[in-house]
Amino acid sequence: MTIRGYGRATPLQMDMLELGGEILSSGGSEPASDDERLSAMKEARQALTNQTGRDFGFDLAAWHQFLLNDARLSEEYTFDYAWKAVKKRIDELLDDPDRLRLEKLLNGHS
Repeated sequence: MTIRGYGRATPLQMDMLELGGEILSSGGSEPASDDERLSAMKEARQALTNQTGRDFGFDLAAWHQFLLNDARLSEEYTFDYAWKAVKKRIDELLDDPDRLRLEKLLNGHS
């Protein structure tokens, strides 16, 4: 699927961006609310868990490392079309205080 700012992203790439709190389906210019971001993060975690059979919670770094190193999933996760933009954004989100705040909220309520 083609995502503005990323190009043709794979489902794993989209799930990881959403786990990081990105709202990919919104076409508007309004920033996403915390509720929208929290919902996207929950759905992404469920999708990742369903696809991989693993559960790293909302730990973006753990999911990122797992997908990079998994022989079966790394090719899709690092697929060329959108990887450069996806990796750049994942790297930014890993240390993003706002995402970390949302992760703490989810961990307190999961």
